[in-house]
Amino acid sequence: MIIGLIKENPGITQPTLANKFNVDLKTIKRDMEKLKAENKIIRIGGSKDGYWKILKG
Repeated sequence: MIIGLIKENPGITQPTLANKFNVDLKTIKRDMEKLKAENKIIRIGGSKDGYWKILKG
């Protein structure tokens, strides 16, 4: 589900994802760290001007 939203909007922020899924920000951060560890996503650029890139999934 996170990957689907990243596909639609690579610049989406973690707080926005947390709001969309109605979960705590810590939950999104944990889930995204897992996706990064599984080499499914990477962050390109900084927190203000960066975006998420999907590697697989």
